[in-house]
Amino acid sequence: MLSLFAKGGHAIGAGIVVMIVTLCFAFIAIAEFLLLIKVHRLYRQTGASLEQAQKEFQRAFVNNPTVRGAAAEVARQGVNSAVSGGGNQRSGY
Repeated sequence: MLSLFAKGGHAIGAGIVVMIVTLCFAFIAIAEFLLLIKVHRLYRQTGASLEQAQKEFQRAFVNNPTVRGAAAEVARQGVNSAVSGGGNQRSGY
């Protein structure tokens, strides 16, 4: 790839595309960093703690019927798999 640039002029279009992609990636990375700082400042201004956030997160999911149904289905499939002999699968480790 670098040899294309060394020949001079043959891959100007490819170089422009690569530079555009690089600039877009850099812009998005900087924007994400600035948004992270903004969210962190807002979080600190509210006086919230990590424990409060965890409790709120758990409360939201425990009270959500869709999440409860999905968790029950996963548990049901796990039990069915273990009972039907699917529990003898090799571990990936």
